[in-house]
Amino acid sequence: MAVARSRVSGATPQRRISSIAGLLLLALALVGMGHTGPPRPRVSILVIGGSAADGWLDRTHEGYVVRGLRDYARAEGVQAQIQNRAIPGARVVNPLVQRSLGQWVRQAGPHAVVVLAWGMLNDLKRHTPTRAVLAALARQIAVVLAHHDTVLIVTPPATRATYQRFPRLEPRLVHLELAVAKRFGSAHLFIDNVFQAERAYLASHGLGIAAVTRGPFHPNTAGAELGGHLMARRLEHLWKVPPAAPSRPRAGHR
Repeated sequence: MAVARSRVSGATPQRRISSIAGLLLLALALVGMGHTGPPRPRVSILVIGGSAADGWLDRTHEGYVVRGLRDYARAEGVQAQIQNRAIPGARVVNPLVQRSLGQWVRQAGPHAVVVLAWGMLNDLKRHTPTRAVLAALARQIAVVLAHHDTVLIVTPPATRATYQRFPRLEPRLVHLELAVAKRFGSAHLFIDNVFQAERAYLASHGLGIAAVTRGPFHPNTAGAELGGHLMARRLEHLWKVPPAAPSRPRAGHR
């Protein structure tokens, strides 16, 4: 990345020092006058999901969800306080999540954003009945909305299992997941369909799934970066007003 150079780089050392000192004095004067701009709004974010949301096999251990949230927050000037409670290996029907979600939501504070980012593969691998998956998801959404928080449904990134092991079942389960969410008809519920966006991106750029995955079930670091990038771009469309602002985000889940 090109780095812009100072216009005083060709001046004498004395002039460079004088110029730098002048800039420092100007900056201090602006701070004293209160021209530092408004404080950045803060938003408390709680992430629920499985290993992909946890950052499994991402070298930074952030994962696509945290990367996407931080990318969006940086672009919008928001201070994102992220608590990631994703559990590697967890299914949507995970008992701990069902028991503890209400407590976690309360701990996140008022007007939080709760991200439900289930990968679906753990349930498919273990043959969890579809009805049970959708009922558990509906309960989780209801718990968050009852607390008057924002719900963000984030669909999973594509993996090798998407194409090789569950080429029909995973797209169907993701479709049903979104149908459950849309039935709530809430202006505080939003959908970021990373699953669809990533598959379309790979196809349009002629990339194979191996380029963004490690093993059958997880994105690698490149996959986490891609998923996060696609997620952030969609959030910029969904949230014209950051959720931390006094006004709520506009409805955009459809």
